[in-house]
Amino acid sequence: KSSDYELEAKTKFGIGLNKSNVYDSFVIKTHPNNDQYKLLVLTEGKGFVSLDDKQVRVSDFVALNIQDWFLKLTEHDLDSFYADYLRESLSKCISFVDTVLREKKGNSSKAIMALIGPEYTYICNVGDLRCYIDDGYNFVQYNEEDSYLWDCYREGFFADKEEFRFSKKKDLGVGMIGLNKDSFASSYIIRSDMYDRLFLFSRGVIDCLSEGRMYDINLSSSNSRGIVDAIISHSTNGKKEYMSYYQGDSS
Repeated sequence: KSSDYELEAKTKFGIGLNKSNVYDSFVIKTHPNNDQYKLLVLTEGKGFVSLDDKQVRVSDFVALNIQDWFLKLTEHDLDSFYADYLRESLSKCISFVDTVLREKKGNSSKAIMALIGPEYTYICNVGDLRCYIDDGYNFVQYNEEDSYLWDCYREGFFADKEEFRFSKKKDLGVGMIGLNKDSFASSYIIRSDMYDRLFLFSRGVIDCLSEGRMYDINLSSSNSRGIVDAIISHSTNGKKEYMSYYQGDSS
């Protein structure tokens, strides 16, 4: 949201470290009819899907279909920010993606997105990716995750989310488009003036960095680009941050 950063319309793809056949993709897009509205999408998908005799990464396929949904929204859709309509039309998009992936079999993807407008922000997720918001003083996870571990955390079986990063059960019951979910598991509408920055993180960041470390990085600079670069650097340097304590199985 900073005035000195020119938002580019682009699609970026990258491979997740230490994960075989798992890829991350993201889209950052300004709506062509109204540049006050931006789309952020992050997907983490397994494998490839065959489309028109081409092999396309599942993460790319999901991200680009959400991007196409966004670009088809009219000015009226954007201005009214009509939640029920957005949910219904987005659900049709995700249902189509799910159907294609199920037909191809064996491939699936997590996804999280934020549609940012001048007054409201619409956040949706499926799986265990995370959305964090920063208001200058707090750096907090906004969304609930769609996973077995999050269900346990909500029921009080974990004292600290940090234990997720070391649990052997972190892949259990995770929502995946193309596998066990044909729509986003949860959605939220918040006022855009509630936050100064909004972050979408894949497991590549979440598994390697603690919330405390991300909070410190976020406070260390007023430059958004510098914060993003620092988070990426710390989460891809090959060193997984350890906990200072652990109440569970030490192995």
